[in-house]
Amino acid sequence: MAQGDPGSIRVEGDGSAPWVLELHGEHDLSTVGAIHARLAPIADRGEAAVIDLSQVTFIDSAVLTELIASRRGREDGGGARLAIVAPPGGFPARMLGLLQLERVVAVYESRDEALASFEPAA
Repeated sequence: MAQGDPGSIRVEGDGSAPWVLELHGEHDLSTVGAIHARLAPIADRGEAAVIDLSQVTFIDSAVLTELIASRRGREDGGGARLAIVAPPGGFPARMLGLLQLERVVAVYESRDEALASFEPAA
C-alpha cells in the first residue's frame, strides 16, 4: 500500500457471535466515515465487536475517537461491547498505550484472546 492511501475494512460476522472488523493499512480522518458506517449498526444493537488492528500501519486520534464513541451507542445506554486487537510493538499498540485507552476498552494481543473475552465464564 502506498503511503497516504486510505486503509481498508473487512467485516466478518452475522450477529450470532462477536463481529470482527479487520482494519488494514492506514486509517485517519479519511476512513472514519467508513468505520462509522460499519460499526454504528453494531453499536445501535448493543452487539459485541472485535476491532482487529493487527494489519494497521497507521491510526490517528480521529479513528480511535470513533472506536471509543461506538461504545456509547444509543442514548438509551446501548453501544457496542468492544475488544481491540493490537499486537505489541505495532503502531496501534503504541498509540493505545500512549493514550492509555486500555483503561477505557479491553486491548488484547491476538484475535483469539479478544474473541475468548466474550465467552461466558466456565
